Amino acid sequence: MSNKIVKKSLTSCAIFVSLFLAFVSATFAHHGDAGRYEDDATVLMGTVVTLQFINPHSKLIVDVLDENNEAVRWHAEFSNPGRMNSEFGWTRDILKPGDKVTLTGRVRKGGAPLMNLTEKAQVVMTETGKQIYQTENFVPANTAVAP
Repeated sequence: MSNKIVKKSLTSCAIFVSLFLAFVSATFAHHGDAGRYEDDATVLMGTVVTLQFINPHSKLIVDVLDENNEAVRWHAEFSNPGRMNSEFGWTRDILKPGDKVTLTGRVRKGGAPLMNLTEKAQVVMTETGKQIYQTENFVPANTAVAP
């Protein structure tokens, strides 16, 4: 075998290994939440600003009134639109601006107005009590907590 063929093979192998390792590290980095969220669920009641039904994670933006009756804009993250549609029947029109919702999920440690709705979570239409989303491992929270 000539040096040219060996170098070309080694270069191709190195490129493949580099791309594979980059993919693997990005996958692990993206999906771990490594203690970023509280273990216990919190309940928030608010008004829908918008539903961002997008990949890789859908987001529900909600205004929640704090103890001073001032709106705090919360971002709640779900799974991707395909999964939300196939498992829960969601479409981009399920929630509209102005809808009142009660969210149960894990909030971000440190006080940022962020909620994870991928586990231990539920979404209920506040005015009708209709549950529109609930994860398999949902456990009701003890009390509602102001942001």
